[in-house]
Amino acid sequence: MHVPWPGVAAAVLLVGGFWIQFRPRAKDEPEAAFAKATMSQCDDHTQEPDFDEVEFAGTAAQLAARLGDRHEVEPMFPIDEPALAHWFRVPHAAANRLATIPGVTYVGAPPRIAAPHGPRDASARRGFTRCAEKTSSLVDAQAYLEAAPGCIDALAGWTHPGGRGEHIQLGVVSTSLARRHEDLPKDRIDLVGRGDASPETGATLGVVIAADNHVGMTGIAPAITRTTLSNASGTSLAEAVEAAVHNLRPGDVLLLDVDGESGATLGDTRRVPVEYWPSVFAVIKHATSRGVIVVEAAGDGGVDLDAPAFAGAFDRTRRDSGAILVGAGAPAVSSLARSRLPFSNFGRRVDVQGWGAQVASVGGGELQWCADPEADKLGGPEVAHKDRRDYTDVAGGSGVAAAMVAGAAAQISGAYREAHDAPIAPAVLRDLLVATGSPQVATPEALVAQHIGPLPDVKAALAAIDRR
Repeated sequence: MHVPWPGVAAAVLLVGGFWIQFRPRAKDEPEAAFAKATMSQCDDHTQEPDFDEVEFAGTAAQLAARLGDRHEVEPMFPIDEPALAHWFRVPHAAANRLATIPGVTYVGAPPRIAAPHGPRDASARRGFTRCAEKTSSLVDAQAYLEAAPGCIDALAGWTHPGGRGEHIQLGVVSTSLARRHEDLPKDRIDLVGRGDASPETGATLGVVIAADNHVGMTGIAPAITRTTLSNASGTSLAEAVEAAVHNLRPGDVLLLDVDGESGATLGDTRRVPVEYWPSVFAVIKHATSRGVIVVEAAGDGGVDLDAPAFAGAFDRTRRDSGAILVGAGAPAVSSLARSRLPFSNFGRRVDVQGWGAQVASVGGGELQWCADPEADKLGGPEVAHKDRRDYTDVAGGSGVAAAMVAGAAAQISGAYREAHDAPIAPAVLRDLLVATGSPQVATPEALVAQHIGPLPDVKAALAAIDRR
């Protein structure tokens, strides 16, 4: 069976809790080595999923007819997304039969996802103290806003019309979503799915959109007009991504703050970028093809994405989603700033890096942890606190790094739209970030293959736009 990956033109149907996508093979498309590898990637799941994702060159009714009456077939995506109309969900019990049906090009379990937030800093501390009645400005802790080469120079972007993220909308996909923090503009945040909070995802969001209100942090792009949060927990990841991107326009930014477990592909469970899974790749490709800038965490598995086991899944000459893939680099305070952190995935497909450690943002509590005065009177180990006033300076991981790049992308996209009255193309912005960024620094033991790319330099990127 040939499974065409690049240039997917798909339609989606959702049946019985499973997905299927189908499309003809392009004449110049490589053989299906990667497709065959992904067909077995779910072998390591400790618990069988209820459904499989299926790509099928036909309709839900046609697939259901070939399966018989025993199995229900359902489209995965809305009917107004014809490019994804060949993706379906089908009961896992039908997986063996699906593989024998003509027109089925992929059958596999949805990815098991995680939040790529790296190891917590061993020196992290939490102060069990009361706070002032009003949180003061903590922007001085946000060193990453400052000038290159150690930082991204978001401050320079703020001096450009549109450089605070004006005119730009943001979509965020994560494993849990916190929006009720005092420093997040909840009147400009929409939620898709559950709204369970976690310090790490709050930090990711705060890096990009924390309000410019003289309280706590200020996001890299604080003037973003609207943010849609899509919770990837409890649903298929591809559907969560589509929900976040559905109403975004050309020039808007989608942040994927998730990575996935690769099952038996590398002999053990390792965390890799979510575009590895064909259903997610199809949604990302569709988003970038219509002009949305997708920023994706490279993942926290310490994996070489050029490894033969991936069979070209991350070879851009064979399969390019159009997303900006972000690795985790050492922060400016490190003696090896802009070098790859050990947990970060790496490879030629990784475009740029962001700080993967010691990032100041909302949540966490290491920088400020406010005891609840009423609960504090009770004493004991169960002292409650005002989690909506927590702040950290030790957030990290490739998800936080990706948030940093997403903020820079929103600044540049907003400034470009202001200057040209048109959106910047995702491929143009990706190339611009690479060409104008501060180069990666190698660690003494690093190999050339441990590539995570440069750190974005917003000032240099905007200067390049001004010269166009």
